[in-house]
Amino acid sequence: MFNEDGSHTDYYKTAKRVYQYMIKQKDEHNIEWPILGICQGFEVIHYLTNDDKPDTLSKVEIYRKSLPLEWKIDEPKSTRFFKDFPEQMLEVMATEPVQVHAHTWVVKTNLYELNPAVADFF
Repeated sequence: MFNEDGSHTDYYKTAKRVYQYMIKQKDEHNIEWPILGICQGFEVIHYLTNDDKPDTLSKVEIYRKSLPLEWKIDEPKSTRFFKDFPEQMLEVMATEPVQVHAHTWVVKTNLYELNPAVADFF
């Protein structure tokens, strides 16, 4: 997301244009245009939604660590993303170390509590 000199990468600039287009479609035409961000993409979407505030992300070093998923929602099947997942798969995700982590940055878990606009967006 950042170059060594602290400037934004071309990847980030492109992501920002896509994000702004999505927001414009929603605001001007009431068209929902979903974006799926995985790993760094997830971080970028949160960073953009939080107005590019540096405190959106926390620096960590998590490499080659496998963990079960710690659900931050009460009922995954109530979401659009997980509604069609088999129940058995959701259970395995929550109980077995199926996630492999390799992160330098993470989205703070309290971001949604600290910023209602971010919580509303997601």
